[in-house]
Amino acid sequence: MQNIKNIKELLNSGGARIRALKIRGEARRNVLAAVRASLPPLAAEAVISARIDQEILTLGVTSGGWATRLRSAAADRRRRGGAGRGAPIR
Repeated sequence: MQNIKNIKELLNSGGARIRALKIRGEARRNVLAAVRASLPPLAAEAVISARIDQEILTLGVTSGGWATRLRSAAADRRRRGGAGRGAPIR
């Protein structure tokens, strides 16, 4: 017979891997919130995920059109001298 546990019990058990996942999830939520706060409302709604890995910001958006718009906006911002929030834009 299998040992079946409630998902809530597993998440609250405090294992090292679960804690690491919780920390990474919280960091991603913070990055997503910061990205959305820096964008106009319509663009913010199009961003569905965001992460920073080795100083590279990666966004997940709802469509290719939004990806193109955001890439263009990032390129314009780089030409004007960066994000203005302490992190370089590459």
